[in-house]
Amino acid sequence: MNKLDNKIFCFIKFGPEEHLLNLRDYGELYFNVPKNFNNYNNLQRGDLYEGSEWILNTEFSKIEVEHPSIGRFKIIPNKGDLGRLIQYNYTYLSYSLYTISTYTFAESLQHQIDDSLLQFGDSALLIKEPYKFLNKISRYFIQHGIQFKMNFVKYIDFTKKGKINTNPFNKKLDHSHQMEFRIIIKNLNNAPEKMRVGGIHDYSSLLESKSIIEMKWLAQKK
Repeated sequence: MNKLDNKIFCFIKFGPEEHLLNLRDYGELYFNVPKNFNNYNNLQRGDLYEGSEWILNTEFSKIEVEHPSIGRFKIIPNKGDLGRLIQYNYTYLSYSLYTISTYTFAESLQHQIDDSLLQFGDSALLIKEPYKFLNKISRYFIQHGIQFKMNFVKYIDFTKKGKINTNPFNKKLDHSHQMEFRIIIKNLNNAPEKMRVGGIHDYSSLLESKSIIEMKWLAQKK
């Protein structure tokens, strides 16, 4: 499916209640540094490939080691074992939202959100007018001279052999159940940034995460 044909029906943001109240009442957005995701132990948040420009999966013929006391020696890897090289470039900060869109129903007319998203927090904010929300964010950025991009995330197999070029809108297949729409801004200070774009109380609802997970989303064909 072409990304241009992917219509957004609603956004969902999972997190602690306190953070989501700030999002609802003030439009508070928290943009994180890619490197922070490299260091998370949490399987849902952690991502070794976040902030990468390219990944090279290749076989190493030998590894040489030098040590001041035990000397120099070689290690010969098993044939077929792939080594991994990653080139990082932390030029952006990111903010992500779970997205119910046309793509959600590409393979089935019924959808249920994966319960692993409960790890993000006990609450969820349902944003029922996604384009109104995006327009509010865009206006804020333009008024304050903030460079930004926004798009759907594409999930890729980063383990296949060879060189894989990546960008901020690529994530590993293991995270495909997160169905992200991502907003990025320029990384100026190599630190997270928080900003308030204005409340969205009139088109959002705060719910428990469990109640969102229990929902069944059904699409009907014309």
